[in-house]
Amino acid sequence: MSIDSTKQTGPSVRWALPGRLTRAAVESWFSTLGPDVDEVTFHVSHRGCTSGPGGTESLQSAICLLQRRGVNTLLSAPPTSFEDGRADDLFLDNVEGHGTDAEKTLAYRLPGLVLAQLCTPAPGIEQLVDVARRQANQLRQNSAVFGHGRYRSLAVIGASDHRTHLRESDAVRQDVLEDRILRLLSTEHYQPNSEHPLLHELVEFVYQATENTFDHARRSFDGELIKQVRTVAIERHQVGSGAGAVPIEDLVSTPGDSMSRYLGTLQARAARRGEDPEHLTLLAVTIADGGVGVAARMSNGFDVYDGALGDEFALVQQAVLPDGTTKPAGEPGRGAGLVKMMRATHRLRGRFELRTGRLALSRSYVDDHGTTPGDTDFRRRDSAAYQLEGSTQEHPLVAGTAVSVLFPMFDLGPNTKPSSKSRPDTARAHRSGVLV
Repeated sequence: MSIDSTKQTGPSVRWALPGRLTRAAVESWFSTLGPDVDEVTFHVSHRGCTSGPGGTESLQSAICLLQRRGVNTLLSAPPTSFEDGRADDLFLDNVEGHGTDAEKTLAYRLPGLVLAQLCTPAPGIEQLVDVARRQANQLRQNSAVFGHGRYRSLAVIGASDHRTHLRESDAVRQDVLEDRILRLLSTEHYQPNSEHPLLHELVEFVYQATENTFDHARRSFDGELIKQVRTVAIERHQVGSGAGAVPIEDLVSTPGDSMSRYLGTLQARAARRGEDPEHLTLLAVTIADGGVGVAARMSNGFDVYDGALGDEFALVQQAVLPDGTTKPAGEPGRGAGLVKMMRATHRLRGRFELRTGRLALSRSYVDDHGTTPGDTDFRRRDSAAYQLEGSTQEHPLVAGTAVSVLFPMFDLGPNTKPSSKSRPDTARAHRSGVLV
């Protein structure tokens, strides 16, 4: 994928973000940075920026790693942004203002929240100084709700992320989370079945992942709070050849890879159920943070892990096993979080992915016939249920961890499949949120 408007002049780099931000775009750009870069300016151009698959979490990971390396990170936008009082309208809750795409990005889209909270306004663009404050005020005033419409989100800014803001009971926290997931998923034509057992598996996945980010990714090894925005992104994909659909190959980075095989099994399953295999609706849920990463935590290191790739994989593989944790013995939930996430993925007939450090690991829980093996064992540490793919492929080093589940939406119950009339409107709909 080509990267738009990247200019490098010695130790200073300027990147104009693409209109659709994806993991591939961020990592492709990030891999071109030299080791002597002193300053990076992230520019939101007049066309603005929306988040594609993996986009926002990859952007945060890149910014957090640059900052750990001592690189100054700046944010710029067109000089006319937020002129004539347009900020007052754009930051209103549930009101879509008539500003520019750059202004809308910073006012209520998730990439804009990450950029403004983590970066310093570039010199000469004084109007950006007020953006981060307005974002934080919106989060406080609206119970952590940020943005509106299809860009609605819930978010936690790292500096204000304290356990005392959460309900003490984990059962109550799960109930609150289920309510928020239902709100994020619901549209005029799409109402998930709250009584369907697989919805509770989705809630379990998100709950365990958000608890993990709180326990393991909020602070550095010296106890300092990490500057970040913890997120849970919920994204719909209507894939295939129908109206408004995204071709399946657009979700696949390499033909024949684990994602390609997983999508093929879903098509086979749809055909056996008498459904059109060229009209699939998938749900992707990604929980991300800007911490030091899984391998660093497991090795008790001081920063993002930079040892041998094989050793990094061994540490991450250890982390997903029962009792694979850095928590002290006897602490509640010790070594159970990732196990419960993978078990929930299995029940959702989904694909699990873990992006951390230089690794993008995955595990599909659907066999070649599109069915879920019933004898998968999540009790034994040597079970095949925990075997992750992708151990030998090195990706650009990033900070933080992003854990995802991808699964067919029709498995959430009879009310979850959008009508044919609504498909063009919901095909690219994006919902984001965080447990607070």
